[in-house]
Amino acid sequence: MLFFLLQVFLISFGGAISPGAVTAACIAQGSNRSNAGALIAVGHGMIELPLVILLTFGVSSFFETAIFQVVTGTLGGSVLLWLGIVMVRKPSDYVSASKEGQGLGPIKTGIVLSLSNPYFFLWWATIGLGLLSESKIFGIYAFPLFFLVHWLCDLTWLSLLSKLSFAGRKIMKENNLHWLMRSCGILMAIFGLRFLVGAVLRIL
Repeated sequence: MLFFLLQVFLISFGGAISPGAVTAACIAQGSNRSNAGALIAVGHGMIELPLVILLTFGVSSFFETAIFQVVTGTLGGSVLLWLGIVMVRKPSDYVSASKEGQGLGPIKTGIVLSLSNPYFFLWWATIGLGLLSESKIFGIYAFPLFFLVHWLCDLTWLSLLSKLSFAGRKIMKENNLHWLMRSCGILMAIFGLRFLVGAVLRIL
């Protein structure tokens, strides 16, 4: 069991630290809220837990279908592209909205970015499902331990990112902060375009 949980930790943490739209959003929102990363992880977990439960009932093949990947890629890519453009064009508005608790808050961000990422579903339908199947060997208690270890990797990494971003805000000028927002927005837009291109290639 300990070896299995160590394996879950290493694989999950490797996925958590991979740069992506969640990373960009965490850094952007963390500049105004030190706990933004933890709240993003909560939103992410709210999507992840029911998804893992669905996988135990054998719906993984649906997530691997071309039509599902095209739909999530198109919708998700559009959402990320829109968010990226907003952050690039109006970084000051994004900073103000985040500071005042308006706009897309951390928990909603975690939910939206999870639902808009086709690779999130694909990861769980393949690598995640493999780990989930292996956990069944150890009995009923292995499932909550498996999910807890996996989610704690997301929580730890995103919390660290947002705290570092918040600490950096104190020594960063307002203009530099806006350029940080723009950089995060560009990254989100790139991932959005990547998802859209992937969806088009799937159709072709």
